Amino acid sequence: MLVLDAVRDGPQVLVLGDPGTGKTTLLRYLALCHARGLLNGGSVQGRPARFPIYVRIGEYARQGYPRVGISDFLPGYLNRSECRTPGLARLLGQQLEAGRCLVLLDGLDEIGSAELRRAVVTAVMNFVAAHSRSGNRFVVTSRIAGYQAAALPEPFTALRLRDIDDDTISRFLQVYCRQVHQAETPANSQAAIIEAGARDATAIGQALRSNAGIRRLAANPLLLTALVLVHRASGRLPHRRVEAYVEVCTALGRTWRSAQGVAEADLPNERILTRWLTELGAWMHQHRPEGSASRAELLEVLGPWWAKHHGIDWDPNVLTAADPLGTDAGRGVLEFIDKADTHTGLLVERTPGRYGFAHLTFEEYYTGRALAFRGTLSDCTPRQYPARDAVAYAGPLPDLPGTRLGGRR
Repeated sequence: MLVLDAVRDGPQVLVLGDPGTGKTTLLRYLALCHARGLLNGGSVQGRPARFPIYVRIGEYARQGYPRVGISDFLPGYLNRSECRTPGLARLLGQQLEAGRCLVLLDGLDEIGSAELRRAVVTAVMNFVAAHSRSGNRFVVTSRIAGYQAAALPEPFTALRLRDIDDDTISRFLQVYCRQVHQAETPANSQAAIIEAGARDATAIGQALRSNAGIRRLAANPLLLTALVLVHRASGRLPHRRVEAYVEVCTALGRTWRSAQGVAEADLPNERILTRWLTELGAWMHQHRPEGSASRAELLEVLGPWWAKHHGIDWDPNVLTAADPLGTDAGRGVLEFIDKADTHTGLLVERTPGRYGFAHLTFEEYYTGRALAFRGTLSDCTPRQYPARDAVAYAGPLPDLPGTRLGGRR
């Protein structure tokens, strides 16, 4: 069954999939289609367009639960996401009461503990029960791993996203490569753009077919897109999965922007990018399962590494200063964050003032790097972080040369 057909026909749909299979992209696509339909007075798949409401469930678990239900959480959450329409709370209430909404709840898995997840699932079901009778529709996404620990009950219809097959990969490559050339060389003729795109698509397709291990990675839409970037940057694809992850992150972090002509001074420092993201990935995986952290929290994690980079001792009193982000360390960390957000595909501003990895796949890769060099977190001695983090967090990594894991798999 096609997911779009299930959303069109079913009032309550659960979409399950592995990281990178397009769950968030699906919800954003639905939100865009319905928003355009409302603006243009049109329809979506032959049905009247609905008022789309997109919410990251992890943000509700972190910022709203248990103080307020989802209905009361929505206006403030959307306001913080730069949706500052006057009378927003009243508008949401009117649309929900009239049954005109398509509510998109993203990332049921982005909640730290099974106990909290079960409680948030109850809050979700209370919200659905309160607003389903009037005709609103709901789509929830979750990773497959861990879902059964806090499953949504009926009447949700569960669907699982499948890996993409060879025909879909070929169609994707043809369209994607053509659009890349269209964006990069708009002055070229349409015939030249089509020819260049087809040439790239053929070369990448042949490279994938020649390596079964890398072809398995390409079954994931996110990793397929990243492999295309690797091929465009280096003219080849890696031969081992571990090398693929290294080169994907290197391409997203630097080489593809250099190839586009971005000045060296505008890019994150190559020497510290991998090291700092490894540190950040380990910390976020341990302490921010919803996938985002504030600027102040990033300063807390990366400040010691900024000091080390500049050859000075880290002063934790920076964190309690009147304006910690206005200190030398604060400005240095913010400069790194801004460059990483602007010029890489790895670290992004997920909501205003809160940053996270563009996808959980990358956070898990950098966490894996940390574990490869540390061993298990429980085997390490906590240090340098506040007492509230001392039990779980192992402290900064050693100064690691290069970016490859070598044989440490």
